[in-house]
Amino acid sequence: MGDGGVGTEWVVVFLVAIVALVLGVYGFQQIDTDQDLYDGLYRALQLFTLESGAVTSSPGLALQVARFLAPAVGTYAVVRAAYAVLRDRVRAARVRRFSGHFVVCGLSSEGIAFVRALTARGDRVVVVEPVAEHELSETCHQLGAWLVFGDATDPVILASAGAHRAASVITTFGDDTVNAEVALQLRVLHDERRMGSLRCLAHFVDPEICLLLRASQLVRPDDSFELDVFNVHETAAAGMIASSDLVRSNASGPRVAVLGLGSLGKAMLTALVRFGRESTESTKVVAIGENATEYVSGMTTSVNTTMTFEAVDQAASRPDSGWLDYALRCDVAFVCYEDPALALEAVIRMGQGSPRPNQVVVGYPGSTSLAELFEVEGESQGIRVSAFDVTGDTCTVEMADFGSVEAIARAGHGLYVQHQQAIGVTELENPNVRPWEELSDDSRHSNYAAARDLGPKLKAIGCSIVPLGAGGGTRFSLDAGEVEVLARMEHIRWMRDRLNEGWELGPRDDAGRMHPDLVEWELLDEEAKDKDRLFVQGIPDLLGRAGYQIVRLPAFDR
Repeated sequence: MGDGGVGTEWVVVFLVAIVALVLGVYGFQQIDTDQDLYDGLYRALQLFTLESGAVTSSPGLALQVARFLAPAVGTYAVVRAAYAVLRDRVRAARVRRFSGHFVVCGLSSEGIAFVRALTARGDRVVVVEPVAEHELSETCHQLGAWLVFGDATDPVILASAGAHRAASVITTFGDDTVNAEVALQLRVLHDERRMGSLRCLAHFVDPEICLLLRASQLVRPDDSFELDVFNVHETAAAGMIASSDLVRSNASGPRVAVLGLGSLGKAMLTALVRFGRESTESTKVVAIGENATEYVSGMTTSVNTTMTFEAVDQAASRPDSGWLDYALRCDVAFVCYEDPALALEAVIRMGQGSPRPNQVVVGYPGSTSLAELFEVEGESQGIRVSAFDVTGDTCTVEMADFGSVEAIARAGHGLYVQHQQAIGVTELENPNVRPWEELSDDSRHSNYAAARDLGPKLKAIGCSIVPLGAGGGTRFSLDAGEVEVLARMEHIRWMRDRLNEGWELGPRDDAGRMHPDLVEWELLDEEAKDKDRLFVQGIPDLLGRAGYQIVRLPAFDR
């Protein structure tokens, strides 16, 4: 019987054992009416070990059944238990030999979302969980994941999960200290085993730690051990903005409402600051939530932005009517309440008001039924609602494969598409002039590679990457000489990657892996060079959209 039926199986075994015991007691009392109940119970229990079944007189039907049923149950239980022990040892031995798999440490909401996404793609997944009887263990078995129970900060447990041979190790505990310790022990294990390159993706609740660690990794990438970090609310906020009309609207001075100032709402305000920093229009933001005035006041004094903020304080328990007028006058409303009931109430009340937002984007905890409920209710109220799964739409295979660099890659592609469309290039002329989700795997990988190479490029001209706001408020710009140096480096990187992937020189044919620009920089025509120059000139903007900025290092000889 498979793992999915273990609980039911032992319930059946227990019930059959009770039936055998009752029949045995009844049968012994039938053939020996002088014995008391306890004597009959003692003799019936011995039937399970193949004893006390011999009797001098003819046994009745009840005892006859019990004499065969009890030892059968006992034998089955022993064999099944031995099989379980042997199976676990065999499974453990197999897991230790895995390679190229994914290891997920911690069955948090983020952890199970990664397990679902990776197993759905067909990847082999090993879960390390300290709680042996975790409520999601059965779900992992049903999804086809392998389970290793133990402390993920113990190198022995990590080795038993084959972590040193994994394609990636993802740690998603709710405690930043634990996730940091897992990453540290993984690094120690990797250095001891020397098994090639290894990547660790760690979830951090503190968004400031995320930015600092990511900036450090971008500047000093390690080819053998890569530590990448993410924050689910930060990533979700960026995704909600990307799915909204803000990135496609040409409206002058768009007005935005953020409802709810929990972790997601605060991350949304930070993401909007980044978005507004790179926008040519002054965005107006209304923050609605508990202690909104205090939070917005503190935020606006610590960042340099042209955005206009308003704050509307709201009770923590439920939205009052005071916020409605502010939300209705917005172009886009981002609903960030942690309680889905409050989010649904906000959607209904906005639908009943006038005027209405052009679009409502709702962040919700992973549930397909919730997404459908928000969208159907929005449609019935006559407003356009987009539902965004905070865990399911962030803890994806793309995040598992490429980590936080995906945000930079997406931003770079977005700038590229904007430029191509501005000069009249269509998708028919250039297959890469299309939304990120519709890009080919080769094109996505090219964007990822370009994003990963930003740190080494900037280091070559005496620059570094820091979190947005850490280097002052001055917008960074590259001079003509720096643009030329970095454009040449970008072309060399692009050509090297293409050749390694089997591309050849020839008329452009993406299906056939042919490209006319697979030549040295000096042999490129100016139009091709301008593509690399355009990308380089956009580096400050795309880093800004991802939450970073460029600073010059002191005492660098240019």
